[in-house]
Amino acid sequence: MGQGGSSYFESNVLYKFNAHEKKVTCCSVAPDGKILATCSSDSKISLWSLQTGNLLHTLSDHEKEVTSLTFSGPIMASSSKDGLVYLWQYQTSSKQPNPRRSSRLGEFFCFILL
Repeated sequence: MGQGGSSYFESNVLYKFNAHEKKVTCCSVAPDGKILATCSSDSKISLWSLQTGNLLHTLSDHEKEVTSLTFSGPIMASSSKDGLVYLWQYQTSSKQPNPRRSSRLGEFFCFILL
């Protein structure tokens, strides 16, 4: 830590990920640290190898802008302006390299009672 709580790090660009046609809205790293997922206004999700920088898969099930995604164990969840949340099973092994959508949840509303 530097003075006053600031920190210093050396910036080195490892990879430039460029596969989306429109702006990237969110990104997340898988728990194993091997995959980076990016989502975009182009309604697609891209999965990248953090070891090589290569594009592994493009997921295009959403019909509108994908607004967020997150990983939890072997599941990746994505949400979109189409009102749906998709749960994906993803594999990094060569036996089953293609992500597969495991569930499609309808519109989700959350109410907080005080």
